Formats: sequence, structure tokens, C-alpha cells
Amino acid sequence: MTSAGAAAAALLGLSGGTSAAGTGIFEEEPVPLDVFVRDRAYLANPPLSPVQYEAVRHAERVYYAATYDLLASSADKQVRDYWSRPTRMVNFLELEWGKGGGKDHTCRMIAMRVCYLLLCLKSPQVYYEMPDQDSIHVLNVASSSKQAQRAFFAPMRRAVQRPGCWFQRRSGTEILDAEARRLRGVRGERTVTLLDTIRFEHNIEAVSGHSDADSQEGLNLILGIADEIDAFRTAADLARNAGAKQRESSSSAEAILDMIRTSATTRFPETFKNVHISYPRYLGSPIQQLVARGKADNEARGEKSRYYVSGPLATWEANPRIKGKEAFAEDYEKDPALAEAKYECKPRRDRKSTRLNSSHITI
Repeated sequence: MTSAGAAAAALLGLSGGTSAAGTGIFEEEPVPLDVFVRDRAYLANPPLSPVQYEAVRHAERVYYAATYDLLASSADKQVRDYWSRPTRMVNFLELEWGKGGGKDHTCRMIAMRVCYLLLCLKSPQVYYEMPDQDSIHVLNVASSSKQAQRAFFAPMRRAVQRPGCWFQRRSGTEILDAEARRLRGVRGERTVTLLDTIRFEHNIEAVSGHSDADSQEGLNLILGIADEIDAFRTAADLARNAGAKQRESSSSAEAILDMIRTSATTRFPETFKNVHISYPRYLGSPIQQLVARGKADNEARGEKSRYYVSGPLATWEANPRIKGKEAFAEDYEKDPALAEAKYECKPRRDRKSTRLNSSHITI
């Protein structure tokens, strides 16, 4: 454990041989992932596929290492068995899955799971040695406001507000979106149409952002998700379309990746998670570069690597409910090259010839 983790452990009385339940660290011990996903007392969702499950299981490791040793000594066998499973601590998750592979659903599961784990702590701020008044943020960034609302915020809002679910039993939620602010009579707030937020107790906030929202800087990110990163405009795209002054725009793919990395590494250097997820739009696209970098780090560093890599995987490999490419027969007949890129993560076209209107980005 590093000095920060050791200090937090000492502050909370985490000594060897003490069970998690008896330390005072937890308001309640966190249940296994499958219980959280499927049980009606929690999210009441269908089971995750094996691929999705492993991605969420690696993304959920936001506690310090010593805390997992404590959970592994729990008096609850279910809790003890789950948290004693060896799992490599990573910071970066590179997920290259085909369209329809459950990427949006997986992003929501990761975000809700991390919020849940933070809320299981008696004081997340004390645990991470933060001022009591500081917020801890979970951020999902989509390529557009419509994508952010439709694919992330609206479904997550419904999930955490379902009567009887854990989030409602525990403390309820406060929804801060444009409609809520309008009903409150809030005027002149520049971020009203830019960021939607679900606020939980202990100043835990799940934020739904997008590439045009410039108010995402300054968040205390323990989790940052770049959702469908290949759909983001690059700095080169913005410069061509809007002139030289857009070269350093905070809305570019490069700026988004840098923002979620630096906002996380400076706040939670040991336990932060950056998730990059997409299908490839063209040869050498951002997600392909990120996956290649992750695999190279895995090979060079082995068990010490801070990267988790999943893919490239076809849609039906990530989501077995899809029964092979036959489900997309019309797309394959119309444009085989485009269909292979979207559903099999096998782009044939380079950035100049692609029909997907993307340009090169150096990660």
C-alpha cells in the first residue's frame, strides 16, 4: 500500500486481522457484482455477459488494496468469497467492442457500481483523505448532448429512481438536469443544457457530459468514461471546420482524453479508472491506438500493468444475445466494409477513404 492508502487505513483503524464489518470503514459491506446487477433489491437487471462482467469487475476496484484484504475476511461468506478473488488493480480500461455489444449498458453499470461502492463507505472523503465538503465525481463523456442524454443519463436516472432499489432505500437521489433547474426557477446558469447530474449523499455525483460541455474541468474524478471515443471530433477536424482558434478546443477527442486522465490522476492516483470504449471507425483510429498501447503495456509489464484490455471483439462476442452477423445481414449486403468495422471491429478503410468522417488522432 502506498503512503496515501496507508494513511487512510490508519485513520480508519484498518489493522491486520480485523474484519471489514468491525473496522468502522463501511456503512455496509458491498455485495458481489452479480447480486448488485440482478437482485431486485439493487438494480434488477439481466445478467451481464462474461465479457461485460469482467470489464465491470476490473473497473469496480476503487478501494485501496488493504480494504480488499479486509473484505476477504468478512463474516458474510458471499462477500468474503467474492472480494477474495484475485483481481489485478488497473487504471485504464480499453474496450473495443462491436456496435450492439452492450457498450452503453456496460458504461452505466460501471458508473452505478462505483457510486454504490463509494456510498458503502461511512465517509468516502475521510477514506480518500479529502475535505469533508469536497465532491467525488463519476463522469461519462459522450460525443453529443443527445447521445449523453439518451444512452447514459436517462436510463441511469430511471435505474437509480426505481422504487425499492438500493439507491432509493439508502438515501434517494437528487436529479440536476435542465428540467429540474427550470422548475426550480434557476436562470442564467450556463451549464443547464451542458451537464446533467445525479447527486447522492456524501457529495457523490454522477455526471453526464459531452464533447461540447466546457464545464467538465475541475471535477474530482475517480471514474472517467470516454463513451464511443471514435465518434469524437479530433483537433484536426475542429481546426478545419472552425478555424485556427479551435485548435486547442476542449471539445476535441485529444482534450477529452487528457481531461479525464489528468482530473483523475491528480485526485485519486492509485485507484482512479479511465474507461475508453468504442468500435473502430477506421484503420488506426483512437480506440485501436488505445488498445494497442494497452496490449503493449500488458506484454511489457505483465501483472504490474495498469491496463485492462478487452477486444477487439465482435458484437456477438461481447453480447451473446446477438446471434452472429446474420442479425445484420442487410448491413453486410449494403456495405460489407462498413459492417465489418461496426460489428466485427475490423475496419478496412484508412482515415482518408472512410465514410465515417473521422480523422487521425495521436494518443
